[in-house]
Amino acid sequence: MDAQDIGFLRPSLPDLMARAADELNLAVPGAGAHLRWSNLGVLAAVVAGAAHELHGHLEAIAGAVLPDRATGLLLDRHASWRGISRLPATAASGEVKVVGAEPSSLIPAGSRYVSSAKLLYEVLAPGGLVDAGGEAVVSLEALEPGSQANLPTGATLTLVAPLAGIPAAASVLGGGLAGGTGQEDDEALRARLAAHVQRPPQGGAEHDYVAWAKSVPGVTRAWAAGGRPGVGLVTVRFMMDETYENGLPQAGDVAAVQAVLDAERPLTALPVALSPIPLVIPVSIGGLQPSTPAVRQAVEAELRDLFKYGTALGRRLPISHVREAISRATGESDHVLLEPVGDILPADGEIPILGTLTWPV
Repeated sequence: MDAQDIGFLRPSLPDLMARAADELNLAVPGAGAHLRWSNLGVLAAVVAGAAHELHGHLEAIAGAVLPDRATGLLLDRHASWRGISRLPATAASGEVKVVGAEPSSLIPAGSRYVSSAKLLYEVLAPGGLVDAGGEAVVSLEALEPGSQANLPTGATLTLVAPLAGIPAAASVLGGGLAGGTGQEDDEALRARLAAHVQRPPQGGAEHDYVAWAKSVPGVTRAWAAGGRPGVGLVTVRFMMDETYENGLPQAGDVAAVQAVLDAERPLTALPVALSPIPLVIPVSIGGLQPSTPAVRQAVEAELRDLFKYGTALGRRLPISHVREAISRATGESDHVLLEPVGDILPADGEIPILGTLTWPV
């Protein structure tokens, strides 16, 4: 709701100046407040400026009365009134392995590694003791929160400062360095708040499991299915679209969601958190006009948006939506979709993921 919604049109600054001048002329006959250089004309402009600022303040308040248009701290207040808090940014963490170190050497807590992107990670307590085979496994956490610090399995990190008997390189173990997310934005918080208001908690309804999963930082979409794989079980699969390029959660993310589900679940149900099964869809586009790098980048961006926001677990993705996404790209005038050739039909538990994008002539 804003001022216009209740039938009030905010006057412009020139309108307010003219009104103030008219009032002064009525109060002081012959004042000439409309004259360019009159003292009362200057006074009219000052009064109009103050009124204009007040109108702006009131318009902002009117827009934030309901959470559908509230932003920032005002949206936080709407959410906190209903027991919902904005999800904070989180730091990526995981394990790395050091090979070829001197046996019984120590990698102390607080030691720092750096990635190829110049992001810093710190060794967590208790550090790591090199075994007789010259190997050690240590836990790391990124110094700065955010998804940019997530790294895949096999990525290489380098010690910032040399350690006696310890090689400089370390490789990221299975599961990667994961869990780094940005702070929840207004749109995501507003969506969670709307779901809470429109579908209030019911002690274990399907949407409760979705809400519990989305209370974990980084979770953008979630689906719950009761009775799968057996009676009393509830399967909860979820995506982290803003955290990882393909949106698929890592092992640590699944564990984090599982912990929340275990804490919130009713006694009669056993929820199981799982990553969706990826159905990788390669896309091949021929006859792109014009086939320039800029147009190709625009097409790829539209396809990534489609696979991020236009797909759902186990739900058909019409081939027409793929063609539409390509046609929507800025600068595209024509194309021939060579692959896929028909509707994308994921099985139960599967979700379509954009695969390799090729451009045959």
